[in-house]
Amino acid sequence: MANMKTLVFIFKRNHDVILMHTSDLTTEESLVLPPDGGNCLNWVLGHVLVHRDISLRLLGAEELLSPSEREVYQRQSEHLSGPERASSLKHLLDLLRISNQRLLAALEQISPEVLVQPSGPDGKRTLGEVLEQLQWHETYHTGQFELLRHVAGKHEKLI
Repeated sequence: MANMKTLVFIFKRNHDVILMHTSDLTTEESLVLPPDGGNCLNWVLGHVLVHRDISLRLLGAEELLSPSEREVYQRQSEHLSGPERASSLKHLLDLLRISNQRLLAALEQISPEVLVQPSGPDGKRTLGEVLEQLQWHETYHTGQFELLRHVAGKHEKLI
């Protein structure tokens, strides 16, 4: 069963790590693609926001991304190879800060009883289990930020 304190702690930590790795990057640097495939930091940040929106929706809070932004950053979307379809890094970071406030507020208001209620499309997992899965997914991508920061040309060790 999901532990509320752990959910809050890990979402906060992921938020702080993402901000640490992106604080001095430009939008152009965030769009540099890894040389051997994969997506850029800008896409990964937008993708994290897509999944934060899912968490917000499950918790009854307002989502942040527009439908057109969601389309750019959803799973299996086309790689970002330039600024034409990308949101600015500043915009994405602003959305991350707002999503973090909304997500933590929603988590702090939810009762432990609600976390054990069935959730998801099939109703086989509890809300807590779905949130844990979404958090695992976010943590996976949070780990990519250090490598994508290096791809963007920033090589100092931050953590």
